[in-house]
Amino acid sequence: MIEPMDEEEADFWSPPLTRAAMDAPVTRLAQRVAGRIAGWIASGEILEAQNRPIRPGDVMVLVRRRGAFVAELVRALKAAGVAVAGVDRMVLTEQMAVRDLIALGEALLLPDDDLTLATVLKSPLVGLSEDDLLDLAQGRRERRLWAELWRRAEERDVFARAARRLARWTTMARHLPPHAFYQQILSAERGRERLVARLGPDCEDAIDEFLAQALDDERENPPSLQSFLHAVATSAQEVKRELEGGEVDQVRVMTVHGAKGLQAPIVILPDTVRPPQLRDAVVWHADSIDLPLWAPSSASADAVSAGARAKAREAMEEEYRRLLYVAMTRAEDRLIVCGWKGKRDPIDKGWFGHARAGLPGLASEDTDGILVLATPQEAALPAAKAEAAATGPAPLP
Repeated sequence: MIEPMDEEEADFWSPPLTRAAMDAPVTRLAQRVAGRIAGWIASGEILEAQNRPIRPGDVMVLVRRRGAFVAELVRALKAAGVAVAGVDRMVLTEQMAVRDLIALGEALLLPDDDLTLATVLKSPLVGLSEDDLLDLAQGRRERRLWAELWRRAEERDVFARAARRLARWTTMARHLPPHAFYQQILSAERGRERLVARLGPDCEDAIDEFLAQALDDERENPPSLQSFLHAVATSAQEVKRELEGGEVDQVRVMTVHGAKGLQAPIVILPDTVRPPQLRDAVVWHADSIDLPLWAPSSASADAVSAGARAKAREAMEEEYRRLLYVAMTRAEDRLIVCGWKGKRDPIDKGWFGHARAGLPGLASEDTDGILVLATPQEAALPAAKAEAAATGPAPLP
C-alpha cells in the first residue's frame, strides 16, 4: 500500500516551481509497478509454469475505473521501455495531442480566429513560448494575429519559422485530404516528434487513433477537412481498442469489466482502496411495487426510504465483491494486489482490505512486510522454448 508522504509547509507567497504531483501516491505506485514489470523483463525472470522468461504480453493490469492511475502507468511503462498496449478506451477529444491537431486544422480553415491561432502558435506543433506569444499579440499594430505574425516575421527567427510553417501547412490543407494532410504534418513535418517531446510517449496512442478516424472518414464521406473536424469535435466518440492479447506482446491495462473472459499469466490489481459509494438521491422501493423514492440525505430519509437505501447499498457491495472475484480469477500464475490511498481513505472495506483480512492465516510475510501466498509447481514443466533471435527484416527481393 502506497501512502501519502508528509507535505512540507511552503511559504504562502512562494511561486509553484516544483511538481508536487510526482510525490502523489498514485504516481509513485504507477512508477513502482512499471519498474517491477521492467525488472522482470530485463532480468529474464522465469515464468515457472511455462518455463520461459516473462514477456510484456504476460502482464495484465486491471482497474475498477479509468482515472489518473491509468495515464500515469502507461506513461511510466513507456518511459521504462516496456511495450504497452495503452488504455482500452479513450475519448479522442479529451486527449491533448488530438486537441492540438484539431486546433491546427481549425486555424488553417479560419485564420481570423485569433484565439485558435494563438493556441496553435503555443502548441508543440509550432512552439512559441509564452513570452513570444505575449510579445506578438499584446499591443499589436495589425487587427488580426495572422497579419501581425507576417508583419513581424523578419524581426525574429521564431516568428519567421512560424509564419513559413503555417503558410506551408495552409497550402497542404487546401490540396490534401484530411488523412494525407495530418500524416504529412506528423511525419514529414515532424509533428509527432514535437508532440511526443512535450506531452510524453503516451500521446502516441491518441495520435494513431486520430489518424485512423481520418482514414475511416475518407472511406465513408467526400474528403473534407472541415467536415472531418466537425465530425470529430461534435461526436465526443469513445474509442474502444481491442486488447484481447495473445498475438500482441504488450502489457494490457484494462478495466475489470472489460477483462471478463480473458486471462493472463500475471495480473496486477492496483485500484483496490476506495469502495463504491451510493450517491444516487433516488432509490427504488421494490417490495411490492416499483416506486422511486427521493432521499437526498440520510437525515431526510424516513424508515421506508432508509430501508430501500440499505438494500441498494447491500446490492452494490455484493456486486463489488463479485467484481473482485472476477479480477482475481483472471490470473493464471501470479496475482499481485497493491494500492494507493489518501490520508483519510480507509482500506478495510476495499479490495485491499478484503485480501489483507483473508490472507494472514495462509500467507507468510517477507522482509518488506508484503504478504506472500505461494503454492509449488506440481505439473511437469514444459520444455523451454528457444526464443527466435532478432535478426532484423529479411532482405528485399
